[in-house]
Amino acid sequence: MDSMVSSFICSVFFSYGAVVCYNDFGVPIRDVNGFVLAACVHSHLNVPNPEVAEALACDQAVSFTKSLSFRRVIVEGDSSSIIKKVQTSTLDKSDSFAMIVNVKRRISDFANITFHHVGRSLNEPAHVLAKLGRLLPLPKTWMGEAPILIEAILRDRWWITSSV
Repeated sequence: MDSMVSSFICSVFFSYGAVVCYNDFGVPIRDVNGFVLAACVHSHLNVPNPEVAEALACDQAVSFTKSLSFRRVIVEGDSSSIIKKVQTSTLDKSDSFAMIVNVKRRISDFANITFHHVGRSLNEPAHVLAKLGRLLPLPKTWMGEAPILIEAILRDRWWITSSV
């Protein structure tokens, strides 16, 4: 029965402000047909650098999908270095080490989870959510919906990502 369950696509994007060391990130979750199932935005202060911000966003995306009990997930992100670190079995001692370890620990909680690098233009829904995060009291979560702009962007690009 599990093989008949659809996969869910989780896009991740962060926005890093070097002056005040904050990051905002958005996580839209959609099914393979482009319908929004959930979305969230978060913000963190005292993030030391963009690499840590990317890893933190990836960790939050995996945690969010796990909390919703999704079992088959495709995580999309526009940080090729973080996607590569999650995909490899080796661990480095970079600043993002702790977040990468957290992501790898959570992988076993899914029936199938894959990580794909996508260009920034394909990660627009998450990028828009991250910008929206600067305007909202955070964290903010939507269930079964997302802001109208996010839903429109996701519907326009649902066919671009291959399904599992």
